[in-house]
Amino acid sequence: MKLLKSLVDKSREGKPCDLGEELSVFSSNIICRMVIGNICVEDPNLPIEIRKLVGDVMENAAKFSFNEVFGPLNRFDLLGKGKRLVSATRKYDKLLEQLMKKYEDNFDMLINSGDEEQKDVMIILMEAYKDTNSELKLTRMHIKKLFLVSS
Repeated sequence: MKLLKSLVDKSREGKPCDLGEELSVFSSNIICRMVIGNICVEDPNLPIEIRKLVGDVMENAAKFSFNEVFGPLNRFDLLGKGKRLVSATRKYDKLLEQLMKKYEDNFDMLINSGDEEQKDVMIILMEAYKDTNSELKLTRMHIKKLFLVSS
């Protein structure tokens, strides 16, 4: 409904509408609700912020050439690409760390809230992270990278 409302509003105002951008925001909202359901509802700008940060990380990571990584001057960040990539990655890590902290603070309430079908992906991953008897031990970094790759 938000997509349709946005399109109708822009049409009434006579403003141009970038349908690709609108669909991208729409799909980001859906994915965000599946992954971090309750927190995403509390902060409607969160999907846009996550999408922007992931875009920044991917954009900066894609700018490296083979020579910059493996060439004779690989130790020197002459064009500042490495610095921008590190900055974007730190911002993304900070945001995901805040989300994970919210889940940890409310972990018992979220786990005991009842319906198994209402659990979002982050709750399931945090359960696996906290499970000391699990066969595969998840780390916070694993969870962050999973969200980076899936966004």
